[in-house]
Amino acid sequence: MAEVENLNKKIDKEVKLEELSLLEKIQNNEKTETAILKAVDGSDSKGAAYKLFEEKKLNHVVLADLPDLKKGISYEGWLVQPKPLKFFSTGVMQKSKDGKWILEFKADEKYTDYFRVVITKEKIIDEKPENHIIEGDF
Repeated sequence: MAEVENLNKKIDKEVKLEELSLLEKIQNNEKTETAILKAVDGSDSKGAAYKLFEEKKLNHVVLADLPDLKKGISYEGWLVQPKPLKFFSTGVMQKSKDGKWILEFKADEKYTDYFRVVITKEKIIDEKPENHIIEGDF
């Protein structure tokens, strides 16, 4: 009987670990790097970006306080290598149940030279960043 209880506890623990969001996994790892994101558009928008290299993969999350958007407008995340200038989109942010904006990105590359995080306001989702809202460096 004790063996069954121990096995059930082990399974419950494993299931709970799998249920953790990428944000929770990153925030609970001591190897995670954090960047504070500050407004560059004159607003009081702000956020934090997290990155963790684990098993040769990049895990990246942005959590931000941003104003609501008009229909057809999106917030998009970018990782930037300042010199020589290179950048790529990490996706479109989604509004969470608690009103925060979140973006989760995973990649099979480390992108170690891409240490700047930029969140833009976009009319068109493409490979061209539009209006910079918040930024920060790891």
